[in-house]
Amino acid sequence: MLRRWSCCLIAVALAAGCKAPVSPRMNILPPEEGEPDAGAPSTPRPDAATSKPDAAALAKDTAPDLAPDVALPPDAGPIAASGVKVGLVEASQAVFVKIGEGDKVVPTLDRNAALIEKRALFLRVHVVTESGWMARPLRAVLTLAVAGEEQTLEDTRMIAGSSDTQKLESSFNFLVPAAMVKPTTEISVELFEAGSFAGKPPGAPPRFPVEGGADLGIKAGRMVMDVVLVQVSGPSGPLDDSPARRKHLESYLGDVYPVQELNVTWREPIKITAKLGWMAAFKMLQQARIEDDAKPGTYYHMLLAKEDSNDAFLGLGSLAGSTVTDAPNRIAMTNVSKHAVDGEMDTVSHEMGHNLGRNHAPGCNAQGVDERFPYPNTGVGVDGYSIPEAAFKSRLKWKDVMGYCYPTWISDYTWNGFERRQRVISAYPSTMPFQQARSLQGFQAPGSNGEWGVVPGALVEGGAATAQRQARITLASGGTRVVPIDLRLLRSPAGPEPGARQIAVNLPDEEVAAVEVLIDGERLVVPAEVLHR
Repeated sequence: MLRRWSCCLIAVALAAGCKAPVSPRMNILPPEEGEPDAGAPSTPRPDAATSKPDAAALAKDTAPDLAPDVALPPDAGPIAASGVKVGLVEASQAVFVKIGEGDKVVPTLDRNAALIEKRALFLRVHVVTESGWMARPLRAVLTLAVAGEEQTLEDTRMIAGSSDTQKLESSFNFLVPAAMVKPTTEISVELFEAGSFAGKPPGAPPRFPVEGGADLGIKAGRMVMDVVLVQVSGPSGPLDDSPARRKHLESYLGDVYPVQELNVTWREPIKITAKLGWMAAFKMLQQARIEDDAKPGTYYHMLLAKEDSNDAFLGLGSLAGSTVTDAPNRIAMTNVSKHAVDGEMDTVSHEMGHNLGRNHAPGCNAQGVDERFPYPNTGVGVDGYSIPEAAFKSRLKWKDVMGYCYPTWISDYTWNGFERRQRVISAYPSTMPFQQARSLQGFQAPGSNGEWGVVPGALVEGGAATAQRQARITLASGGTRVVPIDLRLLRSPAGPEPGARQIAVNLPDEEVAAVEVLIDGERLVVPAEVLHR
């Protein structure tokens, strides 16, 4: 699908498992030094764990010999917060998922998005203050319970009033390490006074849930994504692929895709002496997959400098299916800006999104749209959070990565679509199933004969040949077969002429002498040398 001009707006990373819990006001994992966005706002790394308040200490606080309206002594122990209660509780691995609010826990099946195991998450605990509230510091203690093991994290901050979802500083915030994000993880949170306190101490601290623990609803299963990045070194020179820029792009992709691991391989650059058009580029990707004997679930993506491209668009991707034999369709390209591999990161993620089966989000003149997309103007619908960037992504500002509007983040709708598809891909066998099947795969622009190659697998599933769309296969033995074709637009039609498209034809077991493809009156002839390689 066509990706129009865009700008590089955000740099993100796959959240690594944080083994240390979060101390007061130190609950966000900042970017590492040397990253291109190292100047982004950040806070220190978490340090040591704290102990969960014990019942004896709380009982001591409510002893009858403590007179009301008297300042509590320094050794009084943890004091339950008064005049406040827990409000919204939500967690994000990219998009926020509502866990509960007040005394209500949202059932797992009713939640808006999936949370996956072994991936760190950012958890917000909002508060609701009573009338007459005076600003003062409070301390929130988050307890994580996993299979009998408990870990506590703390956050202390000045509470000026009820939390505002659009103000990160108004809520208690916790970075939950990947090691604690498991299918059985339950959470509870309690609120305590953090400074001096005068007055009659309350009883039990405000708590979510009211009793026991709330299930985080973590989905089990392997979620791993393999990506091969194919650089092109053209007439304008090689791309800037310094370690920092490589990491920048890898981090961004890891942040917007629901995976535990993003395995990126940087292929040796392909050298060209003249500008490259998209058909030849896709032919190169096709051949790279064959040369590498690529795993069926691996995504191949070309990075080409805009200066070395014949095309006006920024990106192009194939709308791939979920089957193992659809592997050759997991290819896409980006014409990068600034002659750098991280010059168009949102375009890379957008075009790879087509490889994961997603159409465009409607808005900003996008065509070939997903009619089921639920939000107007390509919106993301819910707030989000980038853990590596330590950056809040407001639903009031950010737009979905599969649209043409900017700036881009990801909606819960698209996150769920990626999650479903990548869960299927992650369960693939490591090699293509043994089969004799092979297909013709062609890339064709209007008025051209296209670029063709033979790939493993049967790319055409079902259907029947029609007079308007068919392939005529001449066998070496002299017979002829008429078979159906698979036709996919790589970008939506712009006006009366169709745009870039991909064509597939299943080949028979017999030796093939010639193939002609008929598409709505247009006749394409596959070169004989392609068939006889």
